[in-house]
Amino acid sequence: DSLATAARVATGVSILGSHPLLFTSLRDSVISSLRGTGMGDKVESSNAAWTALSVVMLAAATVVAIVATDVGFVASVSGASLGALLIFTVPALIKLGVLRSAAGGKAKGAGAWVARTFVGFGGVMAVVGTVVTCLETFTNVFG
Repeated sequence: DSLATAARVATGVSILGSHPLLFTSLRDSVISSLRGTGMGDKVESSNAAWTALSVVMLAAATVVAIVATDVGFVASVSGASLGALLIFTVPALIKLGVLRSAAGGKAKGAGAWVARTFVGFGGVMAVVGTVVTCLETFTNVFG
Protein backbone atom coordinates (compact mmCIF):
# COMPACT_ATOMS: atom_id res chain seq x y z
CA ASP A 1 0.00 0.00 0.00
CA SER A 2 1.60 3.24 -1.12
CA LEU A 3 -0.12 5.43 1.49
CA ALA A 4 1.09 3.19 4.33
CA THR A 5 4.62 3.34 2.93
CA ALA A 6 4.42 7.12 2.68
CA ALA A 7 3.19 7.28 6.28
CA ARG A 8 6.10 5.11 7.44
CA VAL A 9 8.60 7.29 5.59
CA ALA A 10 7.04 10.45 7.03
CA THR A 11 7.18 8.98 10.54
CA GLY A 12 10.84 8.08 10.07
CA VAL A 13 11.70 11.56 8.81
CA SER A 14 9.81 13.09 11.74
CA ILE A 15 11.71 10.96 14.27
CA LEU A 16 15.08 11.63 12.65
CA GLY A 17 14.36 15.35 12.49
CA SER A 18 12.98 15.76 16.00
CA HIS A 19 15.43 13.54 17.92
CA PRO A 20 18.33 16.02 17.92
CA LEU A 21 16.05 18.80 19.13
CA LEU A 22 14.52 16.69 21.88
CA PHE A 23 17.86 15.23 22.93
CA THR A 24 19.47 18.66 23.16
CA SER A 25 16.61 19.89 25.34
CA LEU A 26 16.87 16.84 27.58
CA ARG A 27 20.64 17.16 27.95
CA ASP A 28 20.38 20.87 28.75
CA SER A 29 17.67 20.15 31.33
CA VAL A 30 19.80 17.47 32.98
CA ILE A 31 22.78 19.83 33.11
CA SER A 32 20.57 22.59 34.52
CA SER A 33 19.20 20.20 37.16
CA LEU A 34 22.73 19.25 38.17
CA ARG A 35 23.82 22.89 38.46
CA GLY A 36 25.17 23.67 41.91
CA THR A 37 26.34 20.11 42.47
CA GLY A 38 29.91 19.05 41.91
CA MET A 39 28.94 17.02 38.86
CA GLY A 40 26.90 19.84 37.31
CA ASP A 41 29.72 22.33 37.66
CA LYS A 42 32.17 19.85 36.14
CA VAL A 43 29.91 19.19 33.15
CA GLU A 44 29.45 22.91 32.52
CA SER A 45 33.15 23.69 32.70
CA SER A 46 34.65 20.67 30.92
CA ASN A 47 34.13 19.69 27.29
CA ALA A 48 35.15 16.11 28.09
CA ALA A 49 32.54 15.81 30.85
CA TRP A 50 29.90 17.40 28.63
CA THR A 51 30.71 14.92 25.86
CA ALA A 52 30.71 12.00 28.31
CA LEU A 53 27.28 12.98 29.63
CA SER A 54 25.96 13.27 26.08
CA VAL A 55 27.34 9.86 25.10
CA VAL A 56 25.99 8.18 28.26
CA MET A 57 22.54 9.67 27.76
CA LEU A 58 22.48 8.71 24.08
CA ALA A 59 23.69 5.19 24.92
CA ALA A 60 20.98 4.83 27.58
CA ALA A 61 18.30 5.94 25.10
CA THR A 62 19.67 3.51 22.52
CA VAL A 63 19.67 0.60 24.97
CA VAL A 64 16.07 1.35 25.96
CA ALA A 65 15.10 1.51 22.28
CA ILE A 66 16.76 -1.85 21.61
CA VAL A 67 15.38 -3.60 24.70
CA ALA A 68 11.86 -2.16 24.61
CA THR A 69 10.39 -3.91 21.61
CA ASP A 70 6.80 -2.99 22.52
CA VAL A 71 6.30 0.71 21.80
CA GLY A 72 2.80 0.47 23.25
CA PHE A 73 4.26 -0.45 26.64
CA VAL A 74 6.64 2.50 26.53
CA ALA A 75 3.76 4.83 25.65
CA SER A 76 1.60 3.33 28.40
CA VAL A 77 4.25 3.78 31.08
CA SER A 78 4.91 7.33 29.92
CA GLY A 79 1.21 8.14 29.97
CA ALA A 80 0.63 6.52 33.35
CA SER A 81 3.49 8.26 35.10
CA LEU A 82 3.74 11.61 33.35
CA GLY A 83 -0.01 12.00 32.94
CA ALA A 84 -0.68 11.76 36.65
CA LEU A 85 2.20 14.09 37.43
CA LEU A 86 1.05 16.68 34.90
CA ILE A 87 -2.58 16.53 35.96
CA PHE A 88 -2.16 16.55 39.73
CA THR A 89 1.37 17.44 40.77
CA VAL A 90 2.48 20.27 38.49
CA PRO A 91 -0.55 22.54 39.09
CA ALA A 92 -0.25 21.94 42.82
CA LEU A 93 3.45 22.83 42.75
CA ILE A 94 2.64 26.01 40.86
CA LYS A 95 -0.01 26.86 43.47
CA LEU A 96 2.50 26.23 46.27
CA GLY A 97 5.02 28.48 44.54
CA VAL A 98 2.45 31.27 44.26
CA LEU A 99 1.43 30.88 47.91
CA ARG A 100 5.07 30.76 49.00
CA SER A 101 5.99 33.96 47.20
CA ALA A 102 2.82 35.70 48.47
CA ALA A 103 3.62 34.69 52.06
CA GLY A 104 7.30 35.56 51.72
CA GLY A 105 8.36 32.14 52.95
CA LYS A 106 6.55 28.91 53.66
CA ALA A 107 3.08 28.50 52.18
CA LYS A 108 0.44 28.26 54.91
CA GLY A 109 -3.29 27.77 55.18
CA ALA A 110 -5.92 25.50 53.69
CA GLY A 111 -4.85 26.23 50.11
CA ALA A 112 -1.31 25.09 50.85
CA TRP A 113 -2.61 21.97 52.57
CA VAL A 114 -4.80 21.10 49.57
CA ALA A 115 -1.90 21.73 47.17
CA ARG A 116 0.44 19.51 49.19
CA THR A 117 -2.23 16.81 49.24
CA PHE A 118 -2.48 16.95 45.45
CA VAL A 119 1.32 16.72 45.13
CA GLY A 120 1.27 13.52 47.19
CA PHE A 121 -1.78 12.18 45.39
CA GLY A 122 -0.18 12.81 42.00
CA GLY A 123 2.95 10.95 43.06
CA VAL A 124 0.91 8.01 44.33
CA MET A 125 -1.19 7.90 41.16
CA ALA A 126 1.94 7.97 39.00
CA VAL A 127 3.35 4.99 40.88
CA VAL A 128 0.02 3.12 40.86
CA GLY A 129 -0.50 3.78 37.15
CA THR A 130 3.00 2.60 36.31
CA VAL A 131 2.63 -0.55 38.43
CA VAL A 132 -0.77 -1.37 36.89
CA THR A 133 0.65 -0.87 33.39
CA CYS A 134 3.55 -3.21 34.17
CA LEU A 135 1.21 -5.80 35.70
CA GLU A 136 -1.14 -5.65 32.70
CA THR A 137 1.75 -6.05 30.28
CA PHE A 138 3.80 -8.77 31.99
CA THR A 139 1.29 -10.75 34.08
CA ASN A 140 -2.30 -12.01 33.99
CA VAL A 141 -3.30 -10.33 37.27
CA PHE A 142 -6.13 -8.36 35.67
CA GLY A 143 -7.39 -11.16 33.46
